[in-house]
Amino acid sequence: MRAARDEVTQRVVAAWAGLAGVERLTALQVLVRPESMLCPAGWVGVLRIHECITAIAPTEHLAGVVADALSGLAPMDTTSPDLLRTRLPTTTEVLGPAGLYYPVGPLHAVVPSRSIDLVPASGIRGLLAASAHSDVDESGLARVTSDVSVIRDENGNVVAACGYQTWPESIAHLGVLTRADQRALGLGRAVASDAITRADSAGLLPQWRARPAASRALATAIGLEEFGAQLSLKPANAQLMR
Repeated sequence: MRAARDEVTQRVVAAWAGLAGVERLTALQVLVRPESMLCPAGWVGVLRIHECITAIAPTEHLAGVVADALSGLAPMDTTSPDLLRTRLPTTTEVLGPAGLYYPVGPLHAVVPSRSIDLVPASGIRGLLAASAHSDVDESGLARVTSDVSVIRDENGNVVAACGYQTWPESIAHLGVLTRADQRALGLGRAVASDAITRADSAGLLPQWRARPAASRALATAIGLEEFGAQLSLKPANAQLMR
């Protein structure tokens, strides 16, 4: 298991270094990137992978402010919005923190109560339409590019689905959604395990990004481990102009 964890750690670190556009992740580095995969354009983003902290700022001025804010903080504290907002200029929006989870060994055994089918991404439109917009947005399922593992109800309607979006650096960024009236039945766990297995078989690195407690709990139940977190903060417009 230790060897598997070390191998996954190396893949995760290398993948995020590539996404950040740096040679390697270090204890603390602050980069000026008006646009970056680490956060929305124009925002401040903080990525924590184990003990390595990589921050993104849209301007040189904010880069200095962010570096000062992060300096001296314990790694776990760098993605705490309550703490970081007290050390930064005014921020108007916050996304996260979202935990980053990866498989480091065999997934926890899942015996689905219903059969799992594989459909193209277009085959989940009914589930997306039947779900709250906030749930769809949080799940990321509308953005998947792979085929999707699904479970249907007795009427043939898709009630749980999981697929992934292929990111650079061979990352399979997972999206999972279960219809509200079908939750707590193990359906999300079943389709997610199936999609993770498919991504791994394709040579990709399955990645689960979870913000809500329920999503974090599901990741752990499947057998994924948290390697770090992401936090994004939108600075006030006046700060962007300096």
